[in-house]
Parts: sequence; C-alpha cells; structure tokens
Amino acid sequence: MNNILQEYQKQLGQPKIAELWGIYKTETRDGLYSKLSRWVLQSEKELLQNFFHSRQAGGKTFGLSNFVQACQQMEEHLRAGGGIEIINSRLSTISDLFEQEAKQVENILNKKEVK
Repeated sequence: MNNILQEYQKQLGQPKIAELWGIYKTETRDGLYSKLSRWVLQSEKELLQNFFHSRQAGGKTFGLSNFVQACQQMEEHLRAGGGIEIINSRLSTISDLFEQEAKQVENILNKKEVK
C-alpha cells in the first residue's frame, strides 16, 4: 500500500492526493453507511453493482487491498445473479475493512511530505 500511495503523492503532490482521498473517503462512507442499506431495501441491484465497481479503482489507488477484494466479490456475486440480501449480511464486515485500511491511508497522508 505504501508504495502506490507514496508514488501518487510524489506525482500529484500532497495537497491534491489529500483532496482526492477526502472525496473518495466521503463517497465511500456515504455509500456504506447510508445508501447501500436503502438500495438493498429497494432491490436496486444495478446501483449496488455500480457502487462496488466504482470503489475498486480508487481503492487500488489508495492501497485498500482488502476492501477492494470485498468489493470485487460483491460485484461478481451480483453480476452472477446472486441475491442482494447478502449485502446486508456482509455490510458490517466490508465497512470494517474500509475503516481499518482508511486509518492506514490517513497515517501515510499525515506524514511529512514524501521525498
């Protein structure tokens, strides 16, 4: 995780990568803690798939490997015709993965500028 994020810090600069992280973190938390449960109740399979798909690229950028893997599994499950009820049963675990890895990203971003 450190190498990918540090390389982006070098290329984009600390302020820009911190801004991008803030957007990604806010959108991800909004989905995990607000939208996903509503979409499950409304049987919005396409919105659920799109959420899990869209979180993967940013997750890779910030080195959230376990979170990305969980998102891939959920997207593949839904695309294969699996039921959406599994989202509720795994939402807590997926949210925990995000928060654990987000702390690591925060620690990296809060360090002094990468040389």
